Amino acid sequence: MRGSACRQQVQILQTQFLAVRAERVVPLQNVEAPVQLLIKFPSLGALVVQDLVYNNVHLVIASKEGIAGWKRALTELKSMNGYDTILVGHGEPATPAVYDDVIAYLDTAGAILEDSKTGEEFKKKLMAAYPNHRAPFFINISVGRLYGAK
Repeated sequence: MRGSACRQQVQILQTQFLAVRAERVVPLQNVEAPVQLLIKFPSLGALVVQDLVYNNVHLVIASKEGIAGWKRALTELKSMNGYDTILVGHGEPATPAVYDDVIAYLDTAGAILEDSKTGEEFKKKLMAAYPNHRAPFFINISVGRLYGAK
């Protein structure tokens, strides 16, 4: 089962308990969180990328330094062939095209971070750059981590 058939199966299973043996679990470091797991299902053509990838949802950025590590991990994911269903941490299941979307968001967020003196300015500019992304409250979490809690 691959591609859209796998996505349909995921939708069906959203209301059911799923017990499955992961075919490969890979720890990643210095991304959205200090350690992130990537679960590979080659026979299904599916990757469970968790919070490494969001689909049309604002990212939680914990540190300026973490952006580079996150982008490196995404670039590595882009090089993996045979995975056409990406099960993201936030948002709808996606195709590998989502990696470029997240890299572009991180580039934009990094540039805005460099240019913004306050968390409020950062949030306003990021919301303007991505007005259709969901979960704007995630930006508040990023602001707290990037600019310090108030």
